[in-house]
Amino acid sequence: MKMFGVVAVVGIVGSVACALPAFAGDLPKQGPISGKYGWYGVGKTTEVDKGHLVFVGEFSGPLMSGTPGGFLDGATVTCIGFNDIYLDGRESAAHGYCIATDGDGDKAYSRWSNHGGPMNRMNGDNVWYDGTGKYAGMRGSNRFDVTLNPAGAGISHLHDGHYELK
Repeated sequence: MKMFGVVAVVGIVGSVACALPAFAGDLPKQGPISGKYGWYGVGKTTEVDKGHLVFVGEFSGPLMSGTPGGFLDGATVTCIGFNDIYLDGRESAAHGYCIATDGDGDKAYSRWSNHGGPMNRMNGDNVWYDGTGKYAGMRGSNRFDVTLNPAGAGISHLHDGHYELK
């Protein structure tokens, strides 16, 4: 059961999941968001009733922008997630928050959510709502697709996104 929780949450967080560019000072004030966030999830899964698991955990890893030096390129991302997992075919759902830290130590904050799909493939939405340093006041959003493996690791593909720095 613990494997299901880690896999499900990991897929979800992969939601979001994101990182910032190594050279964010050179980052344009607005632009696209695309890339890959590889992560490993750890946490706790509890069966709350028959066929219904809840996972709470953390996902961490690097983000590589779809464009070298682009938004989120080379950042370290940590996401916290909560996942309802149903083993009886009902739609599962998850949500959480991410903190992406760039090479200068500046942070960008996002919240993510996803639902449905098989446990090893999910998709969702991520909203960038603030940050510190050069990311203070930033806004943006992106979609994500997650692929999980049973060992608790996954990759989130970020796409269809856009950001604006203040």
